[in-house]
Amino acid sequence: MHTDAWQFLTSTHAAHEWSGPVLEVGSIDINGSPRTLWGNFEYTGVDIVLGPNVDIITDIRTLDPQYDYFRGKFHTIICTEVLEHTEPHLLVPALFPLMAPHCQLVITCAGPTRSSHSADGAPTLKAGEYYANVSPDALLSLLMAPPAPLVCVTAAVTTNADSSDVYAYCVYEVRV
Repeated sequence: MHTDAWQFLTSTHAAHEWSGPVLEVGSIDINGSPRTLWGNFEYTGVDIVLGPNVDIITDIRTLDPQYDYFRGKFHTIICTEVLEHTEPHLLVPALFPLMAPHCQLVITCAGPTRSSHSADGAPTLKAGEYYANVSPDALLSLLMAPPAPLVCVTAAVTTNADSSDVYAYCVYEVRV
């Protein structure tokens, strides 16, 4: 995980009240894990590959029916350094059904100027691997469009100084 992304996570963690259970999407530990910050809650890490901090191997975009108990369960969802490796317009909407009536979402991803890199941390892409930098406007648009009954109460999307990272903090509630 990039230093700036880690700084965003630690400052976001310190600035807000949190509750569990926590879901980390793309939880394989490559140079640091948010589990060290939110690990005092019930914590589930999912990824498409086995590795450190991965509790369940699944593709959250096409969640296996055996994990239906995830629906509506999570008060905190964390997704770090994943969106550039999968199509955000497919991943972000897949998170909404997993949100409890009050849910905080934290995202870090590769911004407009980050060099492409492999999902396993290698500096070059593997054959057939998806990669696309994420623009702040595109991410904000996805985050502001939850399906009923969720409503986005807060959505803040920023970049670091050199636009190599994009960060998001959002709060979702059930519409009454």
